[in-house]
Amino acid sequence: MLEVDKVSKRYERQWLAHELSLTVGAGEIVALLGPSGCGKSTLLKMIAGLEPLDAGAIRFAGVDLARVPPEARHFALMFQDFALFPHLNVLDNVCFGLVERRMPKPAAREAARAILATVGLAGYDTRAVGTLSGGEAQRVALARALVTSPRLLLLDEPFSSLDAHLRLTLQAEFGQRIRAQGISALLVTHDRQEAFAMADRIALLHQGRIRQCDTPAGLLAAPADAWVARFIGFDNVCERWALPETALRLSASAPAARVETMTPLAEGMRLQLSQDGQTYILHLSAREASPWRAQLAPGASVGLAVDSTAFIDFV
Repeated sequence: MLEVDKVSKRYERQWLAHELSLTVGAGEIVALLGPSGCGKSTLLKMIAGLEPLDAGAIRFAGVDLARVPPEARHFALMFQDFALFPHLNVLDNVCFGLVERRMPKPAAREAARAILATVGLAGYDTRAVGTLSGGEAQRVALARALVTSPRLLLLDEPFSSLDAHLRLTLQAEFGQRIRAQGISALLVTHDRQEAFAMADRIALLHQGRIRQCDTPAGLLAAPADAWVARFIGFDNVCERWALPETALRLSASAPAARVETMTPLAEGMRLQLSQDGQTYILHLSAREASPWRAQLAPGASVGLAVDSTAFIDFV
């Protein structure tokens, strides 16, 4: 479906995209995950036709998009600020794109009501968008995007302005609804939890390059290098390997490790332990820490079992 082929974009001395290649298949959700300034939003804008390329090509269904204007690409964009029209009510916001495409207004309104029902907003037709909660406004934005049956849905940090609980709820809900529509989607995010929750594949961007692209399970099983491992959440990483925290276990019968630091957390504690010249990080829940609490002061010794078969060597 979508093919990004060796695309490059440079601003002054910084590469926002450097020979970057990526595909999004039919009905697939792909996340562009990376830190701020790595080129995620710039790539999204180039795909949408809002930013020119310096080199490379972007194709959809085999057609080069270089001369196709944004409005003719039939892609839909969702932004973090929702971008709803404040002077229009909910129904008119949702059917706006259909009316712009010259669909008769009665038919556009019927289609808008149907899509509002699928996102749980039946009966919201006449509501002013300024009276909506953050979750309701984001559902209206999704309905407006989906009602036009876009060939590709482009999502730019769509949940970043929402509180944590609502963000988790909408991530799961939106992923299900996008898949139910069979629409291909590209999600830009700096939140690894969001990418892992929603995407079929994740492309990790760093300094304008894709460091690794794989399924969530594939990334966790075989991160390509130390930067990737750290970014996706591994705490125990060196330049040659990463170690899942599940490979570490406190045990009275295990070799001794020195407690270097003990940091209390809301849900438990974070330990920094050293054993045979190697430092390890281990998180314990309050329940897991309870039997060991008397032995976990800095400078104390505690038994630490390390599963040597769990080390992931970087290729």
